Amino acid sequence: MRLDPMLSVHELILRYPAALPVLTTAGIDTCCGGGLTLAAAAQGSRLTFEQLAARLERVLAERAGSSRPPRTAGAGAR
Repeated sequence: MRLDPMLSVHELILRYPAALPVLTTAGIDTCCGGGLTLAAAAQGSRLTFEQLAARLERVLAERAGSSRPPRTAGAGAR
């Protein structure tokens, strides 16, 4: 996944609710600052966009991996 620096904080949270703790930890205002782009929000938090994106992408990838349904035996397994 590659995040768009022009995506708004609000839109990110709508698409990926698991991003909220990362934003909060980074000190990014997700209420009144929700209209900011990720690039602008990162700058305001003293992170580069690349640093913020790496943190977000790591958490979202972990979340995607853990939300997969459990593997089951194939039809031929007994």
